[in-house]
Amino acid sequence: NRERDVRKLLAEAAAAEARGDLLTPPGESAYDRLRVARSIAPNDKAVIAASKRLLPAAWQCQRTQLQANSLTRSRGCLDAAAALGADRAEVNRAKRALALRWIDVGEERLRGGSVESAAQAVEEARRLDAATPGIAELQERVRVAARP
Repeated sequence: NRERDVRKLLAEAAAAEARGDLLTPPGESAYDRLRVARSIAPNDKAVIAASKRLLPAAWQCQRTQLQANSLTRSRGCLDAAAALGADRAEVNRAKRALALRWIDVGEERLRGGSVESAAQAVEEARRLDAATPGIAELQERVRVAARP
């Protein structure tokens, strides 16, 4: 029964939240249990309330990981915030900030002679926000540096 499944998932999400497993481990986190519940019953009031309750934790995770320069983890937390119903404008601002950080990483890697790594950083920035200032310039410098 769908309602029973949703209630079970919400109970598992609450237990994971109580353990502090908000976004990890994969498959067992509060976020993952809630994501499944949302796919079954996106308009369920308890599911919506649980999503709103987890949203601040996802944002905190995103900020903490960005400050720690754990950009891939920051992206995961940002994706979780978006999936939990974060404000679209706030998500876009966070994507821009993360893309700018990837550009910084690309610049650093290019200065260090790691052209392939710099190209990967450009790609990460582009995936987040292709309109971020500096992407085209860095991409051109990477292209020039990659010439034999």
